[in-house]
Amino acid sequence: MLLIMNDIKKIQEMEAIVHQAKTVFGSLEKSLEEFEQFLPLWTSLVAYYESGVWRRHYEMDEAGQFPQDLARGVLSQDTIYNLMIDHHELKQMMKELGKSEDL
Repeated sequence: MLLIMNDIKKIQEMEAIVHQAKTVFGSLEKSLEEFEQFLPLWTSLVAYYESGVWRRHYEMDEAGQFPQDLARGVLSQDTIYNLMIDHHELKQMMKELGKSEDL
């Protein structure tokens, strides 16, 4: 009887993992789809940041040429740069996960 109880407990543990896997994998799939759809916008933001247009906008903002109520976090010197670092780190993480034999 003890053996059957251990078997039942193991089945219950594995059943819980199955349900968790479905949730986690579903969330990951959705996130990857959102990421893939977002990439063209991300590319345009990086191109803007690396262009002379961003620098001109930054200098115009420093000179007070834009309305005070204009949202302009994009003109912060750190905002886009920090996002670029985040993007790089996420790519590295995905590469490492892709190499993992545990997947």
